Amino acid sequence: MASLDGVDLDPSTVHTNIVRFRLTDTKAAVFVEEMHRRGVHVLPSGEDGARAVFYLDIGEKEASKAIAAVEATLTELKRTEP
Repeated sequence: MASLDGVDLDPSTVHTNIVRFRLTDTKAAVFVEEMHRRGVHVLPSGEDGARAVFYLDIGEKEASKAIAAVEATLTELKRTEP
């Protein structure tokens, strides 16, 4: 996820199942709403940050789907936000 355009994330700072990242091109509230619409629940963390929690039952397949949803959401918002 750190390599996605629109995400500021240093993987070396992730030490638990909680991943906090900064959104460089959109507001957290808009991003979180669109992610929820896509079935991926993340929380806003300030105006431009988001927080994702990976639970024990979330495997590589689900994580890959979530990352694809992040990428699709960022792409969509880049096209539609002023």
